[in-house]
Amino acid sequence: MLNVVERSSFDKKLYTGLCDLNIVAFNPDATMIAELTGREDVKEPEYGGFDRDGNAQRRLDVWYANNQYNILFKESIWLVNKRMLSGAGNTQWIDKVGVSGWAAEDETGNPVLSGEPKKDYFKRNSPRKAYGGEVDLYNLLCAWANLDQKAEEVLEKGFVLDTPFEDIISGDLTELNDIVELYAKRQVKRLLGVREGKYQTIYPKVCTAGGNTWIKGYENELARDITSGYPWKADHQNSLKFQEYTGESAPVASITTNVASLLDQLK
Repeated sequence: MLNVVERSSFDKKLYTGLCDLNIVAFNPDATMIAELTGREDVKEPEYGGFDRDGNAQRRLDVWYANNQYNILFKESIWLVNKRMLSGAGNTQWIDKVGVSGWAAEDETGNPVLSGEPKKDYFKRNSPRKAYGGEVDLYNLLCAWANLDQKAEEVLEKGFVLDTPFEDIISGDLTELNDIVELYAKRQVKRLLGVREGKYQTIYPKVCTAGGNTWIKGYENELARDITSGYPWKADHQNSLKFQEYTGESAPVASITTNVASLLDQLK
């Protein structure tokens, strides 16, 4: 349920590779968008609505910025008041610390998982059926908080928004915007790419804490996309290294990265 909404850069530079970004707003109004972008012709956005099945939904625009490189763009996560089901009929689950997965539902309304460790883990962490877009939002929030989802303190307290998710879908973003102020100095790391040679965008499947040097997850997901026949459509210049965009790159059959060089850059 994550969809990137890109902005034409015009005379701004475009970048690819891993980059630390600040989150500066959730669903800003026209006045704030004008302040962020310097534009004067901003119409009041309409974020709420319904999907094709009549379920209430809300487009959650997440605005990212990196002032050092004059980067500003938004990502949209579609929040929908319905439970998520896969084509195979499995339900998407999320627990109290933001860990998610797909599994069938048993007769008691709990996920069917194989292996005692998994059963014990999910029983302890109160899995619930995820709403549309809920997993994408929590993946972002957990990375932003640099949350250790295996830490005993985290497992004991949980990591769940106080605002009911249905209320967020209905437009109550007070808590999320409070977090913007609370985490003003925190960053998230995203993989930047460019679409159609002019739109700054991000790879939607992986998000880590700012300053994190772990890159294997990005490599694995990009490679998995290629293997499945659905490579990322944006151009990241075939590299995780942060660099200015210089033009369309040829597609690759596999992902290769100079890990030592990249780690040096991320220090």
